[in-house]
Formats: sequence, structure tokens, C-alpha cells
Amino acid sequence: MTNEERRSYVFFSACLPPLVAVCFMGVIYVMLLTGMISINLGLADTNNASTWVAAFLCGFSEKFAPSLLALTEGTLSSSKKHSAKAES
Repeated sequence: MTNEERRSYVFFSACLPPLVAVCFMGVIYVMLLTGMISINLGLADTNNASTWVAAFLCGFSEKFAPSLLALTEGTLSSSKKHSAKAES
């Protein structure tokens, strides 16, 4: 590996995690806006505060956003199963 390749590798490996965190925050933000998920902090202005908490956690914890998405996926798929059973 040449010196230039090493620099490129270090640059991309340093830039990738923050970019992934920004993408996850975009998804979580849209889910908070649409009401698919809600985060209750027990504060008066929960909408704005929960957005900031979610943004911080998406950037700080690599496992927060994927686990939140998996939890939401499980909740949505179970509610679809219940509604399909109710229709039949």
C-alpha cells in the first residue's frame, strides 16, 4: 500500500461513521415527525427536546439508531399481523 493509499484509507474510515450517523438521524427524524415513533422525556416541550436527544444518541451511540429501527420494525410488523387477523 502506498503512502497516498494509506491517507485515503484513513480519510474515508474517519469520515464514514459520522456520515452514517447523519443518515440514521435523518431517518429517525422523519419517523419522529410522522409519529411512527415517539420519545417521551417528561418535559413540557417534548417534541423539540426528543429530536435533540435522538440526534445526540444517533451520533454518540452506534447501536442506538439500528436498535430503534429494529424495535420499530418489530412493532409495525406485529401490528400488521394483528390487523390482518382482525380483517379475516
